[in-house]
Amino acid sequence: MTAKQFLTGSCTLALIVALAGCAQSPLEQEDTDAMISAGADVEFIKLDNWSYDKLYELGGMRADRLMKSGVYSTGGKEIGSVANIIIDEDNRAVALIAQVGGLWGIGDTPVAVPWEDVEVAGDRITVPVTEDNVESYRLFDNKHITGRNLRQTVKVEEDVETGPRTWKLTSLLNDYATLNGGVGYGYVNDVVLSHDGAIQAVIIESASRYGIGPYAYPFYGYDQQWNPAFETYELPYGETEVRGLEPFDSERLDKRP
Repeated sequence: MTAKQFLTGSCTLALIVALAGCAQSPLEQEDTDAMISAGADVEFIKLDNWSYDKLYELGGMRADRLMKSGVYSTGGKEIGSVANIIIDEDNRAVALIAQVGGLWGIGDTPVAVPWEDVEVAGDRITVPVTEDNVESYRLFDNKHITGRNLRQTVKVEEDVETGPRTWKLTSLLNDYATLNGGVGYGYVNDVVLSHDGAIQAVIIESASRYGIGPYAYPFYGYDQQWNPAFETYELPYGETEVRGLEPFDSERLDKRP
């Protein structure tokens, strides 16, 4: 289970991610015959074995919808908006970064809420931030959200940073997408997360020559040699393979509770 601890002080607020063994994503596959080996212990799911049925069946959350959702207190009052979502090296959300302000006598203020305390219902996100405890969630200047290695940081927002192997969801959204060999394919239009925050798929809006999308693909993170600092998101498939996919139906996913 992922453990999270907030450390606060006059100039410190850190989210420490203790990765002591995380539950498997519902879409993780154990059948080695369904995998493509890319050497160096890197494996990818064959598209012949990839289906949207499980995504539709389990339902989930789309990043694009989350980023546009209003943020509410447990008392039902709208208190802000979503600024970002922090993901760990196991491709799971660990924190919501929200911008609150215009109330409680404070201006626009970034806060970090552990994902286990975040409730998502449609276009509404509820967090346990109140006038009495907002300082406990507040991100001060030059604060970091970090993983277990705290030696390096990469920029998240103006005043929020992540440590290595934790990253912001906006680092992936709208990235240029390529196929094997750097062949241009489209761009990352959206990301599907399970209800507990695990990334299930990446949604690509492809160039017209590949058909009318968008298309959903398995997400490959750090274990498959991807890095959020990359300028492109490379899919481990060729042009022939991707032409066999059917368009992904975001509305069908959204209808699932």
